[in-house]
Amino acid sequence: MENKIKVLIVGGCFPVQENITPEDLYHQILKKKLNEYIGVNLEIKIIRYDLIPQCYEAIVEAIDLDKPDWILFHLRVEPLLGLAKLYYKYHDKNKTRTTCITASSINFKYKKNHPTGKELKDKESSGGSLNSQSLVRYILREMNYFLGKIVGNMTSAFAIYLDLLQQIITLCKNSNIELIITGPVSRPHTFYEDYFSRKLHLFINSFISGKGMIYLNCLGRSDQNGESLFFDDQIMVNERGHKRIAELIYTAICEQNLSIRTMVVRDETCPGSKGTHKLL
Repeated sequence: MENKIKVLIVGGCFPVQENITPEDLYHQILKKKLNEYIGVNLEIKIIRYDLIPQCYEAIVEAIDLDKPDWILFHLRVEPLLGLAKLYYKYHDKNKTRTTCITASSINFKYKKNHPTGKELKDKESSGGSLNSQSLVRYILREMNYFLGKIVGNMTSAFAIYLDLLQQIITLCKNSNIELIITGPVSRPHTFYEDYFSRKLHLFINSFISGKGMIYLNCLGRSDQNGESLFFDDQIMVNERGHKRIAELIYTAICEQNLSIRTMVVRDETCPGSKGTHKLL
């Protein structure tokens, strides 16, 4: 009998990074190790979320469709970067530009939609390479993050993320699904983006701590040999970074006997079994 486990991966570009060969992606490394050392065949389904409000419904839909045994949820700082700024501008799918000024601590928000027109050339992106930015642009962006932190936008953004995470935790418990949460990776790209990653880790870890859940600290800029875990843009994780994340997840699965627990849950024909129960 094949020991097959379905895992739903919920993340951003990390699980589907195009500048990494498929076999070097962390989930493929994990799949190979689980099959080789534990005899588990991992069946992987990936959904991507870029905006927090869209995430939960996408997970519910995927659960209804694929019935996963595990969910691997990646906490990401990227969806929070715009929310954390004092001043933020973005374009929707119709190329309509919106500008926002937000100060959460005094419950102030100014929002203006601009008429749809030609696509603007100054579209802002939090993921651009630092090498392509002027020093002035970099300083202004950091000041924007700093002012947003002062007026409480970072704390407000974290609270939104925590609400999502609580929904996912409840959903997994009610659906008898094992949940693995990976914390945010570092963001050496800029000072404040890296600062947000560290703060998000501490914020979520303080909530998770003591609840018997699997949460992995993924912060770090270099491996044990001092080699960088990131490409030159200091945003995207390189092959060493993927290998490290795969090892962290694999170790957690082994230490928690997660594969064995899942097999017990799924084996309804086990002699003497009276239904399916999680061995928590």
